[in-house]
Amino acid sequence: MRLINSILTILFIVLAATHIQVVDAWKWILLFGAMSVLSVMAIFELFFKKALIAMIVGLIVWCLFEFPQTAEITQVLRSDFVKVFASLVVVVIFLFRSFWYDSKTKTE
Repeated sequence: MRLINSILTILFIVLAATHIQVVDAWKWILLFGAMSVLSVMAIFELFFKKALIAMIVGLIVWCLFEFPQTAEITQVLRSDFVKVFASLVVVVIFLFRSFWYDSKTKTE
């Protein structure tokens, strides 16, 4: 898992760096920067459930605002919704890993 989290960290840093030139760069740099920090914390198995749950709620609300109005799949895949939804999936996985890590440490 450390390798996967390391790859995620590098990926989110690269995504933050590539979104510097867009109009709304601050929100993408903030999102991908926070995701890279969470990935680094996951490398060392540091999970803060309250922060993860707050981030999940925030990303769900953001997904609702970014939901594309078109039904055409190519437009949906190019929309900002996909970026936010992918980040939401990663945060949900981190939350499940935190529960798994807690149950693993309690049995030992």
